[in-house]
Formats: sequence, structure tokens, C-alpha cells
Amino acid sequence: MKKILLFFAASIFITSAAFSQVIYEDDFDSYNVGDYIAVVSPDFWTTWSNQPGGDEDAMVTDEQSSSPSNSIKVDGVTDAVLKMGDKITGKYQLTFKVYIPSGYGGYYNIQHYESPGIEWAYEVYFGATGSGYLNAGSEQVAGFDYTSDTWIECINIIDIDGDWTELYIDGNLIYEWPFSWQATSQTGTLQLGGMDVYAGAPTGETPLYYMEDVKYEELAQPLYEDDFESYNTGEYLAVQNPDWWTTWTNAPGGPEDALIVDEQAHSGTQSVKVDNLTDLLLKMGDKTSGKFQLKFYYYISAGYGGYFNIQHFESPGIEWAYEVYFGATGSGYLSAGSEQVAGFDFTHDTWIEIDNIIDITNDWTELYIDGELLYEWPFSWQYNAQSGTPQLGALDVWAGAPTGETPLYYMDDVEFIQLEGGLGAPIIGVTPAIIIETINAGTTSSQSLSISNTGELDLEYGIVVTYPDNSKSAKAISPSTGNTKVVLDNLSQDPVSKPGGSPDPSDDVILHYDGDNSSAIGLTNGGAMRCAAIFTPNEVGDYIGMELSEIEVYINDAPITTKAQVYNYGLTNLPGPGEMILEQDWSFSATAWNTVVLNEPVVISGGDIWVGYWIDHGAGTFPAGVDGGPHHPNGDWISSGPGWHHLSDNTALDFNWNIRAVLTGDPIIQWLSVSSTSGTVAVGDTEDIDVNFDATDLEVGSYYGELVINNNDPNSPQVIVNVNLGVLTGIDEIEKTAVMLYPNPAVNFFNIKSDHEILNVELMNLMGQRILVEQVNAKTHQINTSKLQSGIYIIKVDTENGTFSSRISID
Repeated sequence: MKKILLFFAASIFITSAAFSQVIYEDDFDSYNVGDYIAVVSPDFWTTWSNQPGGDEDAMVTDEQSSSPSNSIKVDGVTDAVLKMGDKITGKYQLTFKVYIPSGYGGYYNIQHYESPGIEWAYEVYFGATGSGYLNAGSEQVAGFDYTSDTWIECINIIDIDGDWTELYIDGNLIYEWPFSWQATSQTGTLQLGGMDVYAGAPTGETPLYYMEDVKYEELAQPLYEDDFESYNTGEYLAVQNPDWWTTWTNAPGGPEDALIVDEQAHSGTQSVKVDNLTDLLLKMGDKTSGKFQLKFYYYISAGYGGYFNIQHFESPGIEWAYEVYFGATGSGYLSAGSEQVAGFDFTHDTWIEIDNIIDITNDWTELYIDGELLYEWPFSWQYNAQSGTPQLGALDVWAGAPTGETPLYYMDDVEFIQLEGGLGAPIIGVTPAIIIETINAGTTSSQSLSISNTGELDLEYGIVVTYPDNSKSAKAISPSTGNTKVVLDNLSQDPVSKPGGSPDPSDDVILHYDGDNSSAIGLTNGGAMRCAAIFTPNEVGDYIGMELSEIEVYINDAPITTKAQVYNYGLTNLPGPGEMILEQDWSFSATAWNTVVLNEPVVISGGDIWVGYWIDHGAGTFPAGVDGGPHHPNGDWISSGPGWHHLSDNTALDFNWNIRAVLTGDPIIQWLSVSSTSGTVAVGDTEDIDVNFDATDLEVGSYYGELVINNNDPNSPQVIVNVNLGVLTGIDEIEKTAVMLYPNPAVNFFNIKSDHEILNVELMNLMGQRILVEQVNAKTHQINTSKLQSGIYIIKVDTENGTFSSRISID
């Protein structure tokens, strides 16, 4: 078993399937016994002197077989050639098995040219005594042992682009060297021509062997590989390579970034140093299908520890897929599904090979440490739970170590390879991108919106109708965050029950999920965290247009400081809110309900709204009030870093935060709706959705809304369609006002003419923003449009006999 593991770890990319192109594969079972291989497979086989069917050709036999029931026999004067195409670029793998009976020898060589005899790239001899040797650059540069009367696996990795060769016999790396070398000299042609299957053996021995299961393939190239030799020492990695690297808090060049050093190196002279506050992320793209290999090397100095984890999301801190700790004593452990499920030993002051095989499509993970399979498990699991998201987000290279130990290690030779392809993602298309409708007051109408899917997976979508009021939205502020690494492990409940009841009854609309305050939560070692509840369209639908004017929270132990926070809606494929639209300090009272009156009330638009607070506190205190549970899935969100979680992910903390949103004012008339708020669009299909307008109770004027289409297209997870409604005076009123607009479209100006005196003219864009207002007091007026952007505008004309609204196009 060890040999298989060594083979698998040393050349794990060999298992590549869909993302390796198989050029030729044969188990010889489709031929008849007695057939000559160069006769029945002339596209890939010939003989040394190009005489298929002659004495040099290899015969198909059933005397031995690794897989039922045939192989080819090599004896006498056999000299068959596998034609490999004179490749001058790419990376290739040639795998086959040989069976050498006791007392006999064997041989094969690789030619630099498909036309044989020009340059032997290298030669491999199998001796009758069970030992063999390799000629590469010079004679007998490496030896090996093998077992007669068994099938021996030979793997040849030939990287023409990198001018490198690796030879494995039964899973063991025999030697590696430049491929341009010849068998007996260190010069030659960088080209892959053919394999010579010759009845050869060491001097004085008789050749006889069988060949089976031949596979010749072009290997997948890494999505990313780096030996860190192209950077200068003292440079920060995430600054130099921002396409692939960032830091935990997305602050390249700061203390979380890692320096390039020449203190240790697995290859070349440089590596990445991880110590102090290093918290580096390799961005792997939120892959949702396919099979991947992530391979890298660690050097952990004696007396120190090390760590890495895999994140399910490229945006960190949401789900730890698994964690690996390296201890200062030379032992380590893996947490996957639960804590410390597997342990291992490693050697300090040496380079440790770490291979992660992540099969998202089949939901499976394998972890190898120095060639040994440590553990295998479903990839969708989290480090501490057997549930999670089957998605590959990032590698987190953190200066971590087991409790009480100091981290210090180096990383080198990172390879990220796609071994197998998965289905491509759905691709959403939405037509039109903007919807403009003009109807008479008191009437209704509808238009069609099309959602298409040109991807390779079904498109799942949901539509939320919102009525943004930009004039009342607070300015976005960068969120205050803490820096605790694993939130669920650092949370504690107040051991003393401190019931706090509920706020006094109110006639206002109050949104909440919590019951009476029952206990409180804090970070074990203190620090900063965010607590929030999300109120979805289902909760706010009846209150669109009202204002979030107050937030009520229960504060238990006195914190260091607090800030009320309100966030806009986020993305469905990323847990947590979107941008923060309000942050406000407040003076708190401990062991009491606190009412935070917002300086700038936030308008309820119809989309998700996240309401909560940021709090910083000392160790041993429990400031954040909770009810007695059970939790509501919208009422227990928490973050102590970039990502968001549920408090109840820690099953011992099945509570809701004591957070309540107080709404005041009056709701608006909801004039916009859609015929379908969610659905599935199959691959290649299109779904038409009715967008409905109802001006039954609307006054003449312009109205603005949005259709927010959340979906599972990873490149466009949220599509927003602007909707503009112009409500015009009825036909009889239009006749009364008798307003003319011309020319329409306008270029530099347009004219307004009416039978009645024009009092005022107002021009708005499709966002509902006022562009100009002019007082007229005449029956004709001209508007200068030369400085306006091209597009559609809504114009409202107030006359002494009524109001007229219409659209006008400016070119």
C-alpha cells in the first residue's frame, strides 16, 4: 500500500482525466490473439525499420494480462515503436505495465524523434536478477529493484516546456533530469518522438516480457504555480501577485501579508515566510464543480508550529472546510467534520510535501502528508461540522499553531491544478436591461422581461421588487470589524442568567425574531464582533416606504464601545449582508434595553435589510443579549472578521440576538409587481416574466423602482433592472392642457408649447433624480439640452389648466 501512496503523492496529477487529453490508450483486448500491433493499430504503432507484420512487430497474446485478457509479447527480434508525434511543447505522461518472467530481462527507450535511431532520450533496462538501471545523461545514473512474475507499472512524466523528466517504477521516483539530454550525453533535442519497445536486456541476458495497459496523454497545466523565484526578497507576495493572493482582511502590504525571503527554499533560493500576524489567502475562485489538486511544501523550524486551512468561500471567514495544525513537538492533526479526526507525525527542519485532492463534483477530499494518505472525507463538510457548502474558495496560510505554541514556517513550490472538469456554471441573460413605461393615471399595463440561461447548469433565480429612495439613504461607511480567527470556537455564554424582559409596548411597527432577553454572549478572549438580524422581503413587504428610525438592543455587561449598524442586501451565493449604509455611535446602558435613535433614518425599500450592532469588549464579559431560543435562521447572524455565520452553528448557542427594528411613517403605494418571483431556467431556455404596472391610485408624475434578480450565475449573482414609470394625465386632461414637445428626439434643444400658460417645467432622469426645474410663465418655452447626457428623460409640465407628463429622448 505504501508504494501506491508514494506514487500518488509524488505524481498525483497523473490521475488527471477530463483536463488531461488522452492521446492514445490501449489494453489490447479489442484485437485477436496472433494479431500484430503495428498492423491492427497503424496510426500509433510501427516497427524500427517500418515493417508492420514482420519479425520486428509485437504480437498480441493471452499468455499474460494485467486486465483481461490480452497483452503484447516482446521477445526474439521484436522492435516495435509507439509513435508519439514529435512533440515540441506541452507536458506528457506515458504509463504502461510490463511483466517479466523469472530469469529474463527487459528494456525500453524513449526517442527524441518519431523516426527512430536519431537520438535516444533515455533507456531503461530490467535485469534477470530483479534489478534494473536507467541511462539518462550518462550510463546507469540510477538503479532500482523490481519483482519478476508480477506486473510492474512504469510512469514517464515528460515536461517539454520545462525540459524535465521524471521516471517512476512501481510508484517510486527513480530519477529526474532534463529531457533534452540523451541517454549517454547531456545535450540533445528538446522533442518527444516515440517509445521503442525492443527485445533487449542487460548484456548476456535473454529478453522476454509482456506489455499491457498503455496510456499516452497530455497533462493538464497548472492553473497557478509559483516557486517565488521571480520576486525580490523583502517584497510582499499579495502586493506583487494580487491576481492570486490577498490577505484575510484584503490588505496587501500590511502585517498580514507574507514576505519573500531567501532564508529557506525547497527549490531555487526563495520561499514565503509565515510568522507573527501573517494571514495570507490564495484565491481559488469559488469553484463549484470539478476536481482539483493543491500541492505545496512547508518547512517548519524546530521548536515552532504551523497551520493552513481551506475555505469554502474565496471571501474568507464564512466556512472553514478543514484545518491542519503542525505542532512544535513534530506531531500534527486534521480537523474535518469534527475536531482532530486524524493525526500525523512530521520532521522539523525538512521540507514537508502537502497534497490536497479536492473533488467537488463527487464531494470528496483526500489529504496526503509526505506521500501518506492521512484522511479522506466529504469536501462539503466544515472543520467542525458534517455540513457545509461544496465549494472551493481559498487556501488560508495563517501564522497559526496548536494552543500555546509559536508559529514559524516557510512555504514553497505551490501548484494549483484542475484534474477534472466539472459542468460550467449557469449564465444569466436579462432583456431588457431597463424598463420604461408610460401610462395614464388610473390605468394598468404590463411588459415582458426575459431571463435566459446560456450556461451548462440550471439557472435558479429569485426576483425582489424594491423602491429605492436614494435621497434618504445614509452614506456607506467601511464596516468596523474584529480580527478573531474562528468565531464559533471563541464564543461563550454568560454562566449567570440575567433575564432582561422586553422593551415597553409601542404603537410603532417593530420587526424582530427574539423573545425576552434571557442571557448574553461574548468572545472568550474579548475583542470585536458584529451581531445582526436580517429582515427579508417577506417581513418588510407591507412597510415599504416607511423608515427604520430606531434600533432596540439589549446590552448585558458594559462593552468598551458600540456602534449601531445597518446594511443593504447582499448576494445569495455569499452569506452575509451587502454594503453598510449606516454606522452610528451610541451611549449604552448596561443590563438594560437600549434604544438607538438613528440620526439619518433608513427608508425601507423592499429588499433585505440587516439591522444590528458592532461591539468591542474585554475578556470575561458578555455584552450581547440573547433570548432563550430556539434560534430563527434570520435572527442570529454574527461576525468577528470578514465573514458571517449563524450563532447557532455552535449548537450550544441556540438563541436569537435581542435586536429589534422600529419603523415609523407611512408605507407607499406599491405600483410594481412581477408574475413570478422565483423559478428555474433550464440550460438553453428562456423564461418570460410579466412586469405589471398599476397606476390606479397614483398621481401624475414619475416613479422609480428596481427588479433585483438574485441567481446562481457566479459571475453575475445579482442583476438589477431599473424600472421607470411615467404616469400621465388622462386623455381628457391631456386635451385640456394641450402641451406639445418638439423635436423629439432632441439634440441641442426642444420646445414646449401649450394653449395655456406654462407655469413650471421639471426634467428628471430615469433614476427619478431631478435634472432641472425652470419657472416659465409663458405659453412657449425652450429647454437647452446641449450639456445633457444622451438618454431617456421624464418631463413634467405644470400649466394653469393641469399637469402634463411625458418621455423625451435626447441624442
